[in-house]
Amino acid sequence: MKNRKKIKFSKIHSSHNEFLIVDSTKNDIFITGELVRKLSSQNVIGFDQFILIKKSNIINVDFFYRIFNSDGSEAEQCGNGAICISNFVINKNLVKKREVVIHSKSGRLTLKKINKNLVSVNMGTPSIIKETAAFQIEEIKSLCKKIFCSGVVYIGNFHFVIITLDLEIDFFYFKRNIEKKNFFLETLNIEFIQIVNYKHIKARVYEKGSGETKSCGSGACAAVFFGIKNGILKDKVIVDFPGGKLKIIWNRKKKSIFIIGSSNHIYDGVFYYKNGFFNY
Repeated sequence: MKNRKKIKFSKIHSSHNEFLIVDSTKNDIFITGELVRKLSSQNVIGFDQFILIKKSNIINVDFFYRIFNSDGSEAEQCGNGAICISNFVINKNLVKKREVVIHSKSGRLTLKKINKNLVSVNMGTPSIIKETAAFQIEEIKSLCKKIFCSGVVYIGNFHFVIITLDLEIDFFYFKRNIEKKNFFLETLNIEFIQIVNYKHIKARVYEKGSGETKSCGSGACAAVFFGIKNGILKDKVIVDFPGGKLKIIWNRKKKSIFIIGSSNHIYDGVFYYKNGFFNY
């Protein structure tokens, strides 16, 4: 294929939440949802989300990033993705400092490298959403069992947090019924959490545009904040996902919630792209 564009990428995961990251700071790269859908197939590269890093035109912001779900839809932001971005921009020598500010269409995040793999992400101030009629909450709850309490949290994106007594969830049944009933999940991620004690929870997540993923940073923040506001959890909590653990800290003085997590580089690769067609 003549005049193909060679695009380099890194595949990185945080708690086995996998990301394909592309550097677009020097050359403008046009990415389509259709391309993301094709690349996300396990028969091609396979990942949960695609991240495109660009130069920022905002003062005191190092990078702008776009994030796409595996179905090609665009997400607002991503906590685990931010952890992986820190790994990427430092290891690729895009910055020579340990604290980086990034910006997406939902706002800015501050990333601080703690050691070789561990990163702190300031996710800002979450909020409890009281008006939830638009999310069809009762319909979603009808698909769940043994619910203790639930609510919607906004943290750059929307999360429906369900505290349950049982994490044995049939996600195939859940996904099939959500799609059948045409629930408005284009705006909502869903976290199922089980309380171990006031400093430790277990969680599973259903992400819009990706289905079940092995962990979710912003979802962990939403779950912990919801638990704190309902008097169930303390300000420092370990969130145990199927893919690994994240530490969440609510700083009452700064009114900010932080993720502490690690990232691991899987491999670097390239794909070739032209007019919607690609070779890998």
